[in-house]
Amino acid sequence: MGLKGVAPTLIECEVGINCNPNEKYDIVFIDIFKDLDDLKAYAGHPEHVKAAQILKEAGTMRACLDFEI
Repeated sequence: MGLKGVAPTLIECEVGINCNPNEKYDIVFIDIFKDLDDLKAYAGHPEHVKAAQILKEAGTMRACLDFEI
């Protein structure tokens, strides 16, 4: 599901698999953007919307955290 190179505002994308079976979440996506405007543009990108729909249909639980450094 990596969209780096597909969604122009996405600078970096990393996917991690949880190795602790006692935790609630299985996968983490860490996406890096230049600023919040680029994040908003990515959220509406057709390929991101398609990927999000796949996860939604799979019944995947979601938690989202946006932060600036």
